[in-house]
Amino acid sequence: MVKAGELIAQIDPGTYKTNFIQAESNLASAKAALEYAKINEARAKTLRADKLNAQAEYDAGPYEQAARVFREHGYPREAEQILIAQGRHARRAFTGRGAAVYRLLNRAFDVTVRFGYRPGRVLWAIIVLLAAVAISLAVPGDQAAMRATSPGDVVYTPHRPVDSTASPRGAPIVDACGQGKVRCFNPIFYAVDTVVPLISLDQRSTWYPDPHVPRGTFMQWWLNIATLLGWLLSSIFVLSLARLARGS
Repeated sequence: MVKAGELIAQIDPGTYKTNFIQAESNLASAKAALEYAKINEARAKTLRADKLNAQAEYDAGPYEQAARVFREHGYPREAEQILIAQGRHARRAFTGRGAAVYRLLNRAFDVTVRFGYRPGRVLWAIIVLLAAVAISLAVPGDQAAMRATSPGDVVYTPHRPVDSTASPRGAPIVDACGQGKVRCFNPIFYAVDTVVPLISLDQRSTWYPDPHVPRGTFMQWWLNIATLLGWLLSSIFVLSLARLARGS
């Protein structure tokens, strides 16, 4: 009769210990094989790009064929690297009339979004531009150069009317928005209205820099440049999305 707590049988740990050691050895071998495969893959990609770049004459066909092979085998990132190399080779190979302009635009497209395959880069540029415009409009000296005109031809600064006694009874006007006669000034909304195309928050159409006051001319130039940069960056972003959609 077996009593409670009595040892019935003892399993030999040697077999399991041997299996565990073998499993650890197999895992180490698998990790080493994976690292070796990664090294070979990186070397193959480098050799492939170098071989394509070494073509005597630029030909888009081999690049596109190599990119298609990488995509078919589940390597979309590597396919994009091949197509980025294609864009750079095209820049070096282009000659003739307008080559300088083409190379400049090609390089800009490369640096900003890697020929459309890295659209996230231009989003960061747009965010930085938005922040720069908003910060400049929050600086008291620059903000003081902004003006808005009501339908009754009363001119306002972001804090008060220019003529603070322009009320029927001669009492000071303290509402910077003229009791709703002009849209209140907001640096963040103004920045979005300036940088992002096709979005109208009625800030840019209401408020304008006055070139006849200190910092007015500077703000006029700065906001116009920010508008152009916003259109350019937004256009590059849209083109990048279109290229990605076409490539997929």
